[in-house]
Amino acid sequence: MTAKSRDWHFEALRIFAMFLILVSHFLNTSDWRVKRSPSSYHTWPRIIFDTMTNTGQIGVCLFVLISAYFLARSKSSPIPRMIKLWVQVFLYSLALYILWKICRVASLLPEPISRSMVRHPALEAIFPVTQRAYWFISAFFVVMAIGPFINVLLDNITERQAWILAGIVVWVLFFWFFLNQNLRYFNEVSYLLAVYLFGNLIARYNNHLPKPNFAMVMMVSGVVFLLCVLGTRWLTAGGRIVKYMGYPGNLLTWNLKMANSAPTPSLIIALTIFLWVVNIPKQKAETHRKTLISRIVLTFSPSVLGVYLIHCNHNVWGILWRSVNMWPEPLGLLNKFVFLSLANIGLFIGFMVISFVFNLMVVGPLSAWVEDLLARTRWKDKLQSISTFQ
Repeated sequence: MTAKSRDWHFEALRIFAMFLILVSHFLNTSDWRVKRSPSSYHTWPRIIFDTMTNTGQIGVCLFVLISAYFLARSKSSPIPRMIKLWVQVFLYSLALYILWKICRVASLLPEPISRSMVRHPALEAIFPVTQRAYWFISAFFVVMAIGPFINVLLDNITERQAWILAGIVVWVLFFWFFLNQNLRYFNEVSYLLAVYLFGNLIARYNNHLPKPNFAMVMMVSGVVFLLCVLGTRWLTAGGRIVKYMGYPGNLLTWNLKMANSAPTPSLIIALTIFLWVVNIPKQKAETHRKTLISRIVLTFSPSVLGVYLIHCNHNVWGILWRSVNMWPEPLGLLNKFVFLSLANIGLFIGFMVISFVFNLMVVGPLSAWVEDLLARTRWKDKLQSISTFQ
């Protein structure tokens, strides 16, 4: 989207999605007693705590849905967009590696935190995409490359055929493994490609889809969350069916290694939220376009990816969460909720400000230089010659 055409509701959704990802990472790395104690494995507090980690995949799905929605009709080569993203990821990765190196050599961090400074190869900092420094970025690069082919495919099949294709994808990737845990058709790339397909279909056939309101979003989210809690309680009990089918206890929750977990609940919630935002009345969107909150959202939304690139960087990850876990665990459910909320809001705002400044001073100027380089005739012709979409 260009600056003139950007709808602040989608940009706000992008910010919200990143906040959900940060919350999920906070919960997954938490050292609270409810998580680390073996005796809490089958307790309700532990199950609710683990189910809350699904927020991360809700955020991931929303990110891809937004991209797919606005690229659904694109016939242009994805290469310029991929280069622009690669430059941004490279600059963040290299800057954080240099900062990590300085802190390590000069011993700038206190002893408890410095123990979390895990050595990562310089090659990972220089080639973060190919070295999978960020799983989402590496997988999303593949989606950006294949996305135009999906667009062309959907342009040349009927709506009925498109929904049949979506049904096959849903069955193979999101439901089949409930019947057979040995299936390995699900991986990071197929996951994001499937979400891209769904976002593409929403852009094309939204008039034929449900139009949930906010109350419906809350109801669906609550029902799915409750089913995940009850399902995890049943799974962790380890009954006869669970053992026979080989279901893991974390099947309906999420973990950082994406092992044995089903993204299906998160996808359902994300699709409901996205359909709600897509169908916000245009008159309402126009009315709020010039409000203070919309201006703030449109100003800071380009920096939201930087929040991910900073806190998910391998050189930052251990130091960050080690520092957070040094805070004493709050006593009582209310105190935990307040701490969780304030800590994540504080971290998010801090990372957003850092990203905004870094984009303004480094990423923006260098990206503009790269775009100018690509705009030169000889580069433009080369990119055009390998594009099959125009």
